[in-house]
Amino acid sequence: MSPTAASGTVTFKDGTTTLGTATLSGGTATYSTSTLSAGTHSITAVYSGDGSYRGSTSPSVAQLVIISETGQTFSFVQPAYDAASNGAIIKARRVSFIEELLLDVVGGTVTIKGGYEPTFITQSGYSTIKGKLTIGKGGLVADRIISR
Repeated sequence: MSPTAASGTVTFKDGTTTLGTATLSGGTATYSTSTLSAGTHSITAVYSGDGSYRGSTSPSVAQLVIISETGQTFSFVQPAYDAASNGAIIKARRVSFIEELLLDVVGGTVTIKGGYEPTFITQSGYSTIKGKLTIGKGGLVADRIISR
């Protein structure tokens, strides 16, 4: 959120359903959940405003990543990877992710499969990760993933 001096709360919503609320600090409000069902979710952040700044609503962000074993959904690859366990399969929608990834499963391997349609059933293309990709310990199997 800009400016970083803004204060107040940010309410995170899935469509019209409130998921949770977080306090804005230094221009950032963070909320995480593992309770979303599999499938596509339209997530928005609604800033309440304060005495100096008007409230606003972010553009929606679709849930783009799912861990197939648990059904947990995420908007980015890194949090999905962080929540995955050894042997997990992470499915990513057919989109571009702009993020830096640090993949580090000690003594384990995680598979990231890209190019999925919104239902996460059919692979019909590729997922692109634009940013630095670092593999620390462990292994990564990439299927239909482009790293740039």
